[in-house]
Amino acid sequence: MAAGPTRWGIIGAGAISHDFCLALRTLPTDEHQLVAVAARDLSSAEQFAAKHQVVRAYNSYATLAGDPDVDIVYIGTVNSNHVELSLMSLTAGKHVLCEKPMSLSRDDARKVIELARQKKLLYVEGVWSRFFPAYRQLRQELSSGSIGDVRGLMVSFGVTFNWEQNERLYRRELGGGVTKDIGCYTTQLACLVFNNEQPEHIYTHGLLHSTGVDRVGHVMLAYSGGRVAQCSVTGESRLPNTAIVYGTKGRLELAAPFWCSTSLTTPTQTHTFSLPETAQPTKFSNSAGFVYEIRAVRQALCQGKLELEEISHADSLVIAGIQDTVLAQLGVQYNCH
Repeated sequence: MAAGPTRWGIIGAGAISHDFCLALRTLPTDEHQLVAVAARDLSSAEQFAAKHQVVRAYNSYATLAGDPDVDIVYIGTVNSNHVELSLMSLTAGKHVLCEKPMSLSRDDARKVIELARQKKLLYVEGVWSRFFPAYRQLRQELSSGSIGDVRGLMVSFGVTFNWEQNERLYRRELGGGVTKDIGCYTTQLACLVFNNEQPEHIYTHGLLHSTGVDRVGHVMLAYSGGRVAQCSVTGESRLPNTAIVYGTKGRLELAAPFWCSTSLTTPTQTHTFSLPETAQPTKFSNSAGFVYEIRAVRQALCQGKLELEEISHADSLVIAGIQDTVLAQLGVQYNCH
């Protein structure tokens, strides 16, 4: 890609896309431009475009994917659309940054990744946590051995969802449930801490909604040598929402909310990191932190990369594979592509 501005097309005009664009707008306009947005109805797209100073608004995702002025597509729709929209955008020759989860199964994730590689296009699953400075510091601590040999992880993501007022959460055909909505964050952290090692055993206990999606999921990933990741996810109550990595010489703690933490405590000190200020309030906590992911994507495009080190294709496949097992044990079934 030429060294000019990265020209973004936004698919989906909901809350997550709103926050993504607020973060992007804190970056220099000679590096990032919002060229187009598409929503299911034109009025939503036009309102979004006016709010975020986007040049064009469409009521067709395919039209946006075909816009020659768009370099990369950001997909911020419901989970069940991610595979279809990723394949469509890649087929149209666009690079893609897709919100997590990139798919509802490992097989579908592999299909998307194979097409991206075939087309020689950048494809990134938007696990934004991996790009935060606190996570960069976490990786440095793990590689330096500051806590000795890693023995375990305890991580929780618990919030009180208003289930009946949010169909994105309770409808199985939309990819609802806590494992795919917020459990991705606990799974990805376990994969990071244990260097993408496959667990020897996966044990899951949970609770299903009447629609067949999961409301609660407590997961234990058992690794070789007695190492364990304990991952609790619930939409029924508020949990500590911290992450603690235990080693033979100490521990590392990502402060709440661990998935977008601005603080990491090590055996010797606490590292804190600031976030940029956005022009409007964000819908979710610390969404200004999207800037780290956005910068990494631009750098990768300028360097001609097809994946990012922070969340590689291999990372995405391991995460999806573990979640396949968790969902099967819970009894959750999606209609995958």
